Amino acid sequence: MGYRYIAPGGLVRSPTKEILRVLEAVHQVVPEHVDMHLFGLARLGALGDFARLGCGR
Repeated sequence: MGYRYIAPGGLVRSPTKEILRVLEAVHQVVPEHVDMHLFGLARLGALGDFARLGCGR
């Protein structure tokens, strides 16, 4: 559809493992050029995983 940026919501109260599962699934189907933003997710231990999955480039 031509999106260059998406922001999945509703994840703030989810456990980190569940967030990573969601991001893995999204990463599988969203083209590499599409960046993601995560609203309110300051999970310091997962920042590397978030970046690897296309968040905050």
